Amino acid sequence: AQSIPGIVVDPTKITVSGTIGEGGFSYAGSTRNGLQKLADQYGFSWNINNGTFVAIDDLSGRPTNILLNRNSGLKEVSPRMFGLNQIQEGVDISCIYKQGIDAGHIIRVESVVSPELTGNYTCHTIDYDLSPKDNQWDMTINSFYDIG
Repeated sequence: AQSIPGIVVDPTKITVSGTIGEGGFSYAGSTRNGLQKLADQYGFSWNINNGTFVAIDDLSGRPTNILLNRNSGLKEVSPRMFGLNQIQEGVDISCIYKQGIDAGHIIRVESVVSPELTGNYTCHTIDYDLSPKDNQWDMTINSFYDIG
């Protein structure tokens, strides 16, 4: 991941353990494709969270006590659809910035406008801009159903 331009690798953001083996790992192609091949083979998920590489074990979603609803800054929640049949796999969330949300965290969403989207979700991709010029900081979260 360190070979991706502009990406920071912080060991505290990598919760995957284990080794590849004595032969190492070799891949001809883009770094992103190589990382995805490793992730598929060894059962972890990775993403880039505000310029920092994050990797988590697929079976280790970390529960939090974070609730997003209209009283805690939830602005919008919409279904995340996948495939030709448009099957819902999670939600896309827009909210006021919440400290402590990271990739792999499980959060609770309660929607009054779309009650069918209320549930627990595992955060996958998180984007925010903490500009000192803005009155309010916004955060966008792409997440998947928590199946744990």
